[in-house]
Amino acid sequence: MRKQGWAEELLKDDFSGIITFDNDLLMHRLYKEVDADYAGDDLPKPFTMFYTKDFMDFDYRDVNYLDQIFYTIGKNIFEQGVRYPRTHIGFQGLYNAFEFILKQDPEFLDLVKDDKMYVPVEVMRSISEEMVYRLRTKARAQLSISKSPCL
Repeated sequence: MRKQGWAEELLKDDFSGIITFDNDLLMHRLYKEVDADYAGDDLPKPFTMFYTKDFMDFDYRDVNYLDQIFYTIGKNIFEQGVRYPRTHIGFQGLYNAFEFILKQDPEFLDLVKDDKMYVPVEVMRSISEEMVYRLRTKARAQLSISKSPCL
């Protein structure tokens, strides 16, 4: 993000939406740049989404550039009277995604049995990062997509 023009580089291709995951600093900075980049432009601005645990630190100004929030913790935190476009999704989606990732590799099949996961918390992150990398590499190779981190 320190590189000048990083948002322009990211936005050089047309796309219909952007979603950021649980990094509100990146999300705020990126979406403000997207909003400024599309201001006064004839092109429709991409739909902006944020997936997070909660959104305690948001205020009414965020509505200007954020179209939708998906969150897992259902709290009523609207002290400012602002109603965000939001969807409470709970934790089941995260469980389902992690279960799917584990079932894609024979090395980890024994970690999912009888609708339960047997993954020590200490290694959950490293396993999930490794599996996401493997799945991404495999899918991009099958679909002839560049190895670039951005589509």
